[in-house]
Amino acid sequence: MNIVLIQPKAYKHAPGWVNEPLNLGYLAAYLRTNGYKDVSIKIGAFESNDEVVLEASQADVVGITATSPMMTHGRELARLIKKINPSVPIIFGGAHPTSLPESTLSDVHIDIVARGEGEATFLDIVRSVEDDAPLESILGISFRKNGKVHHNSFRPMIKNLDEIPFPARDLMKQKKFSELQRIATGKRTANLFSSRGCPFQCTYCASHTIWTRKFRMRSPKNIIEEIEELITDYGIKRINFHDDTFTINRKRVFRFCEELKERKSGVIWGCNVHVNTVDEELLTKMKKAGCIEVWVGVESGSQIILNELKKGSKISKIKETFKISKKLGLIRHAYLMVGSVSESKDTIQETRDLVKEIDPDSAAVAVFTPYPGCEAYDYAKAHNFVQDDIDWSVVDLNFSVTMPTKHLSKDELAEEHAKFSADLPRLRRKGVRLRRVWHTLKTTPIKGYPELMIGYGDKFIRLLKRKFPAVKKL
Repeated sequence: MNIVLIQPKAYKHAPGWVNEPLNLGYLAAYLRTNGYKDVSIKIGAFESNDEVVLEASQADVVGITATSPMMTHGRELARLIKKINPSVPIIFGGAHPTSLPESTLSDVHIDIVARGEGEATFLDIVRSVEDDAPLESILGISFRKNGKVHHNSFRPMIKNLDEIPFPARDLMKQKKFSELQRIATGKRTANLFSSRGCPFQCTYCASHTIWTRKFRMRSPKNIIEEIEELITDYGIKRINFHDDTFTINRKRVFRFCEELKERKSGVIWGCNVHVNTVDEELLTKMKKAGCIEVWVGVESGSQIILNELKKGSKISKIKETFKISKKLGLIRHAYLMVGSVSESKDTIQETRDLVKEIDPDSAAVAVFTPYPGCEAYDYAKAHNFVQDDIDWSVVDLNFSVTMPTKHLSKDELAEEHAKFSADLPRLRRKGVRLRRVWHTLKTTPIKGYPELMIGYGDKFIRLLKRKFPAVKKL
């Protein structure tokens, strides 16, 4: 069986801006473990449509992963593949198809949607194709039959994540991704999942559509074995944990830090934390084990907005977390957001005031974006702000305003977002963020500058252009 797995391009304005497809790496590794060796991964950001379509059209099974921004290119690839080989089964998986299976299957070029966690489901699909067996018994899929969409029962989640083989990074261009990330971090970097699922209920997050809200974790030993493999095979110096929230299970983090210190690998790392899951003792332990950076979902300086977002966090706890992290010498990134339903100029000002007080080393301001699978999507769709079939590849939470708030029109919100983004460097007191970018620019090839600039305000970019003549070419 020849199996081709595809990661489409995402945003039209930045088609090369993707992370390594760990989900496809897991699928490929799982297939290999179960005897299917002829597996390849094609990455739309690095390969032309012709290259991807040529290989996929000769496959026995094609799997395409898709977040909402990837759906436009994913559908295009499916159409081109079917034009050459109408009989090849094309399976879509990921957050968007899982959230909107009927809408996804309204495209006649897509045969099956694999909903939720994909390893066991996709393996069953491959076996079904190989044996020419019916689809009705496969848990976790949706498919068309006699002109109607059928939804098979939900598949139970994998209980022991340690049983899943490490991602097949040899197939997913790990070296290229690691070099691209070196542009931003200064070190050869790899992404890694140490857990699946998140118990928090943030209204703008669709993670639960795949992993549910049940938290499942890999053992510290299993995680460190993958880290050591990355060091040996790819010369990795830094790990970015892509877990929704790395610090949910306190005991596991302690054990992981202790074992990582004992191994003396020298690897540094960063992770997402929720302010409710960390304190000085835990952050100290992380720092001693090589953690240099924490990424904190601050989102807003208004308690009203935080409550509306269902963050479960208090302003006082946000301030405490940033104060402790600063004392420990951790680099602190603040995720910020504007545009929740009740957002106003006053609540945005509260967020600006909070940024001044917590003084993050870096920050980025997103726009509240109701992607499919998020609780916010139901509200936005009910008010006709979005529809299932819009072109999600032009909807980017760093730039696009999808819906107004109760107090701000879309144009007013766009203006407030632009001003906030542009003012971020001025809101920083110590200039740590500037110094970090200065260093990165001094050690980065010019061809890497466009990726480095993504997410920064216009005023900040103008400042960089004055300091670095090479950046003027952007």
